[in-house]
Amino acid sequence: MEPVAGLRNTATAFHRQGFRIESSNARWLSLHLHAVIPSERSSRAVLLLHGATLASYVFDLPAPGYSLQERLATAGWASYALDVRGYGRSSRPAPGDPGFPVDRPFSTAVDCVADVADAVRFLRHDRRHTEVVLVGYSWGTILAGRFVTAYPRAVSRMILFAPIYGTPNTRWLGQLGAAEEPVHSGFGLGGYRWTTAGELQARWDSEIPVEKKSSWRANEVLNAVLRSALESDPLALTRAPPAFRSPTGCGVDLFRAFSGDAAFDAGKIEIPTLLVRGDSDTTSTAADALRLLECLESRDKRSITIPSGTHFACFEYSAPLLFDAVLAFL
Repeated sequence: MEPVAGLRNTATAFHRQGFRIESSNARWLSLHLHAVIPSERSSRAVLLLHGATLASYVFDLPAPGYSLQERLATAGWASYALDVRGYGRSSRPAPGDPGFPVDRPFSTAVDCVADVADAVRFLRHDRRHTEVVLVGYSWGTILAGRFVTAYPRAVSRMILFAPIYGTPNTRWLGQLGAAEEPVHSGFGLGGYRWTTAGELQARWDSEIPVEKKSSWRANEVLNAVLRSALESDPLALTRAPPAFRSPTGCGVDLFRAFSGDAAFDAGKIEIPTLLVRGDSDTTSTAADALRLLECLESRDKRSITIPSGTHFACFEYSAPLLFDAVLAFL
């Protein structure tokens, strides 16, 4: 659990630091946390969980005004963005390595809840934060929901951005393909799938409901996202065109949720919970967010819709509204 040297330090009000955690349930697994920490010690921490394709860098994008972690640190919260197994700077087993799956998808929510538990334990015991809040984005909301149902007193509240819960979504089912067996991934068996910068941009473009995509996002932010994605994978330049890896296991969880099966038992969640999504998000739909809101047992539960926002609202001109909603709930 030693700090990782060499991360940039670009502000006086806070600093960046990396931490490495050894997994409690997999000997081969080392987890990485990217932290943005206020200069004055804070007892309050936020643990951020990324989605299915992009890793922890989404929360600290190197583009002015688009770092949620900077906003949190400025408000006095220490923030830690976790790379779960197979993503970012955490362990990525290769064929022949321990932990590399030969005949099944890799890094499902069932696996990754253990990673979240290790990170929360680290924040509580090693970093000595007395309050921890969980923030999930996209597939990360499934990890957050499953963690809170398994460890109901481990965090004080939860924020789910672009939540995915369990409502039929034919648009996504068509992309994932038909299920032939219970472990169906939609992204194939084995460890990883590859995404090029062009494919990532096309996925984002498909959600923006206007022809001029630059009216919803800045070109420099688009470039920062694409560059960060490719730079996150040391094998990116071994492909033509360059591409980055994401584990296949998320496809199991997404297929089930988009088929209408609840991704976690929201009826067991009683902590204060905020749901927030972009109004043009076709992955996290209004119907799914409503179902989740109704199923939550929390006395304090809220749902906010961000105007002119897609599934990538954290990178769009609507990002300040999203960040304001998160800080207001905290």
